[in-house]
Formats: sequence, C-alpha cells, structure tokens
Amino acid sequence: MVILVVDSDSDSAANLKRCIKSWGKDVELKVFSDSSLALEYIKKHEVNMLFTEVNMHAVSGFALTKCLKEKTPNAYVVFVTQSEEYAMHAWEAHVNGYLLKPVDSKRVQAKLDCVSK
Repeated sequence: MVILVVDSDSDSAANLKRCIKSWGKDVELKVFSDSSLALEYIKKHEVNMLFTEVNMHAVSGFALTKCLKEKTPNAYVVFVTQSEEYAMHAWEAHVNGYLLKPVDSKRVQAKLDCVSK
C-alpha cells in the first residue's frame, strides 16, 4: 500500500509519519512538504491513501484530492488540519476522513485500518 503525507508543517508531518509507522504494517510511505511535488507524484504513481493538509501554498488539499480521485476513485483521503471550517466541503469533495491536529496514533490507525480491510 502506498501512502502519501502532504503537509507544509514539518512537525505535523513528522508526527503523522510516526503514527503511520507505529501501525506496524508494511507500507510505502512518501512525505511531501511541497504540495506541487505531491501533485506530480500523484499524477505519475499509484497512491492508495492520502493524508493531506487542506490549506497549503502551491496546491490545496482539495486539488490533490480531486486529482487522486479522478485517477484512482477508490483511493482513501484524510484531511488533517487545525480547523473544522473545511469539514462540510471535505465531504462534498469525497474525502473519507477528517482529523484535527495534533493527531494521535489511535485515530490515524483507525483510518489506516479502514483501508487495509
């Protein structure tokens, strides 16, 4: 399973990476702080799951989700953000989950378990 983490906040990305690694399953994990590089990766590679911040400088989490869902409709997307303000729009964008920062391992792993079934 290929999992992407996209977050311009390095502390948040590191925390999310740690939560995913502690899940204990074999995954290919790619972490991007630059959302435009993440978009290029999505266009060229298979991605099963995306954890993304919503509001980023170059490319928003909504744009990453749209690109991924057009290419891989069954991909699982989780928004990870500091605000609840995007929650309603997230469901309209077919996002599968919404986590508020700082995330904890149990909540991240619950999202991972949804994909691994």
